[in-house]
Amino acid sequence: MRFCARFEPMAERYVMDNSVLMRAFLPDRECSDRADKVLSLVLTGDISVIVPKNAMHEFCGAVTGALRKKGRPVGEAIEAIRKFQRLPIRYVESPELIERAVELAFAYNKSWYDMYYFAVAEQEGVPVCTADEKSAQAIPPDRPCRIVLLTQFPG
Repeated sequence: MRFCARFEPMAERYVMDNSVLMRAFLPDRECSDRADKVLSLVLTGDISVIVPKNAMHEFCGAVTGALRKKGRPVGEAIEAIRKFQRLPIRYVESPELIERAVELAFAYNKSWYDMYYFAVAEQEGVPVCTADEKSAQAIPPDRPCRIVLLTQFPG
């Protein structure tokens, strides 16, 4: 009797920062069409997303602030948050990641929040996808992981 295992190709893995996630849920932002494409790849399982555990809180705060400033109804913010919560995202956190983010924040003179994404990417051995080109360019080439700009995202 022969056994034949069928292997599915592994989805590419990325850490997605809040700048990408916001563009996917707030369509009037620059590159939102590109972010929609990334979101479609996540929903079909073609890519998998890993984020720090605080990403949900960061997203909720950013969506609430952005929509409130524009005078949009509360229901629109709640709907965006509900959609975000349904995404197949893996959340990670550990004392070591938190400390590593502090080290990176000091090393690169960046915010702890931004560097938490880099600490996760470094630990997981995956790139960070960001829409924040200015911030990405400000991090020296010796950074702990590869950066993929949303404008250059494959697919």
